[in-house]
Amino acid sequence: MWVAGPLRDAGIETHVAFPSDSHDEFAQELTSAGIAFLRAPMPPIRRSGLSVALFGLTLPFVVAAFALAIARRRVDLVHVNGVTNLAPLLGALLARRRVVWHLNDTLTPRAFVHAVAPLMRLPSVRVVVAADAITERYGLAGRATPVRTLPAPSPPDTDDGTAVDAAAVGIPTGAPIIGFVGNIIEPKGCSDFIRAIDPVLRDRPDAHAVIIGAALNTQPRYAAQFAEDVAAMACAERVHMLGARSDVPQWMRRMDVFVLASHTEACPIVLLEAMQAGVPSVATRVGDVERMLADIPTPIVDAQDVPGLRKGIEHLLDLAPAPKGELSAALRRRVGERYSLAAVAHAHLEVYRGACE
Repeated sequence: MWVAGPLRDAGIETHVAFPSDSHDEFAQELTSAGIAFLRAPMPPIRRSGLSVALFGLTLPFVVAAFALAIARRRVDLVHVNGVTNLAPLLGALLARRRVVWHLNDTLTPRAFVHAVAPLMRLPSVRVVVAADAITERYGLAGRATPVRTLPAPSPPDTDDGTAVDAAAVGIPTGAPIIGFVGNIIEPKGCSDFIRAIDPVLRDRPDAHAVIIGAALNTQPRYAAQFAEDVAAMACAERVHMLGARSDVPQWMRRMDVFVLASHTEACPIVLLEAMQAGVPSVATRVGDVERMLADIPTPIVDAQDVPGLRKGIEHLLDLAPAPKGELSAALRRRVGERYSLAAVAHAHLEVYRGACE
């Protein structure tokens, strides 16, 4: 949705399709932006026999619905997000339209990616990746070589640039805040985060931690256990679980340290949000993180390296004002140079033109 505006300025009209069971807020945002959309039945593939069976049974009908919608709306090119998003992909092929297939996650099993690789080699399909790490993880080079990397843009600024008033959740003015933003699922490293901050909070009685993210129904047991683990921490009263929030940018501007503790990622948008906010960050060495932060003096540690996360957090908390300001400026500058909405929209435009040649 973010790139739809710049694309419209370039003469490309965008239609967006998304699952019919999605929250109404997204539809409202699209309506406000004047973007046409289609709510379609798109059952997800989950790791259960029932889910796979439901997906297989409904797939032909959903594919036919997409093909009909694509033809009726006179769509020239279909941009498909995600390797498992087969219904719009097959619908586009059935409607004889060209496809840009955007692979943007590293959680899909390798066996599935290899099973659908023949579709990537079709003449009407142009494969792009959100991060070079996806090509490496799935061994795509030589099977279906992506034409280029097409990263996600940093979210556009839509407010006045102020920070949130943390006192509203009981955090004193001026207290150091260590932040985590991500869904409460195991691959995001939520448990590693609390294990890393536990000794930090013990040593720094003025510091607080903020956890922003939804507990997904895909891992309810993990989310419940995580909440219990937080409640059992010695400094639990200074760990604030805020759930899903619409004011993440404002919270990031209030953070003193942001922590990306993920076990796997591609091009993590949440890190781009933190960089755009200028918050010093410690991140795990996953996906394209090293490329995103190349030559910027910020801690990068191996995934699941809890002591490394702790040391990175302590290092950033101890930064003097001058080097902290320089680090913040470098992070913002990197986003502007490589991941701005204008830069990524231009990359989309080049990919679309190339796919239509």
